[in-house]
Amino acid sequence: MHRLFEKFIEQLSASVDAADLHEAMASAAAGLEFPLFAYFTYPPASSDTPLVISNYPSSWTSNYLRLRYHSVDPVILRGLRGLNTFHWGLDRDHRYLPASQQEVLENAAQFGIRCGLTMSIHDHRGRFAG
Repeated sequence: MHRLFEKFIEQLSASVDAADLHEAMASAAAGLEFPLFAYFTYPPASSDTPLVISNYPSSWTSNYLRLRYHSVDPVILRGLRGLNTFHWGLDRDHRYLPASQQEVLENAAQFGIRCGLTMSIHDHRGRFAG
């Protein structure tokens, strides 16, 4: 595990563009036996489009961005609130979420995205990525 993390940090440090970041994250996800990954940065202005680097189905990510799901996604909203790593998904009790948040999880499931592990990253300026 330690070597996997070291390699990930090395790849991140050497990254010069989104393709390099994608490769670093794909390699780390594969090493952890995660079939899918997504890196999301919340946009600085609410009218801006977030940056998404992932191997999720492109039909899902384009749908997600078009519908501006990041503004109601329960995973993103929870990540914005804290620094904890957390599990999420349809297998967890989501009946108490607002309908708009349930819709995000249910639509994601149609694309094979049913659960996950999220690590929130907050920088010293208050910016968020997860």
